[in-house]
Amino acid sequence: MLSRYLDALAVRTGLQAEIDELATAASVPVINALTDEEHPLQALADLLTIRERLGGLDGVRVAWVGDGSNLCISLAAASALVGVDFVCACPAGYEPAGLDIQIVATLARPPPARTCSSPMCGRAAGAGISSMLLRGDLEEKGEKWGACGCIPVC
Repeated sequence: MLSRYLDALAVRTGLQAEIDELATAASVPVINALTDEEHPLQALADLLTIRERLGGLDGVRVAWVGDGSNLCISLAAASALVGVDFVCACPAGYEPAGLDIQIVATLARPPPARTCSSPMCGRAAGAGISSMLLRGDLEEKGEKWGACGCIPVC
């Protein structure tokens, strides 16, 4: 019914299945604005900002330091699609799911997107762009910082 009133529908929700169901039923494009599994619009915004700041994406290497979250996976996938070299340094136990990594690998065009996990030292070496995000409550964030051996700098 919404399709009669809209040209497109952007949805922020928790479950990926909810967006999948909407997309199946809708006759207009359904845009994933955020789910627990993906955050593609933020990844696009990040790449746009990088392109604006650096004048392009050729030769760019992005390093992600933090947990293998929905944004990490989306940024890895978007980077793979546009040929940006992507490395990911995650604390042990907080890596992206194996299936997510396999999907990103199928999207890659040279240079391939790479995802690495612990030990974290040196994973971000040579990156011109880095992003760090540890999601969760303060207690959980403390566990993640301890797992990666990082000292947060504010």
